[in-house]
Amino acid sequence: MSEKETDIIDFIDQFQKGEESAFNLVFNQFYNAIYFFTCRIVSTQQEARDITSDTFMKVWMLRENFKNLANIKAFLYLTARNASIDYLRQRKKQQLSQKEILYLSHEDAPGTDLDMIRAEFYNELNLQIEQLPRQCGIVFRMIFFFGKKTHEIAAELNISSKTVLAHKRNAVMQLRSELLKKDLIFLITFMSLITMAA
Repeated sequence: MSEKETDIIDFIDQFQKGEESAFNLVFNQFYNAIYFFTCRIVSTQQEARDITSDTFMKVWMLRENFKNLANIKAFLYLTARNASIDYLRQRKKQQLSQKEILYLSHEDAPGTDLDMIRAEFYNELNLQIEQLPRQCGIVFRMIFFFGKKTHEIAAELNISSKTVLAHKRNAVMQLRSELLKKDLIFLITFMSLITMAA
């Protein structure tokens, strides 16, 4: 048995026994992905946060049942998905969007898998952004996640537009370099699109 396999077994053992450090590792690794996934379904950030929090509470309450990390990941996605669909059902007396109707009438539609892929993408990107210098990370998040323009970011952060562009350029260069090391070509494509935005 390799050292890596031994570490995974030890981690699962700690998780099952209720070690807080083991739960924190699971939380930090999967929270953003589950939140993004849920947000794609329910379309409201507050509800997505509530469902995501409840999902992690459930995985913790049932921790003794998980034999490996893949089981934990699958449970998180399935629980978040089911909770999101339940939320949409509760809203069925209200006017639903076309996307919500799709989830209610075709719960196993390919779009669910696509949303999982998107969630994994956002999670990986978010992990890489956290490694950037603080100001670079803030500027990049405002551009990528919130769609803000250069002049809007400059006004909000009280810095010049030239400084915003410098932070954006540095963030893209560092992200591209790290993603190349991980062979994440599809993410690099998004980096290229960002260089043309804002």
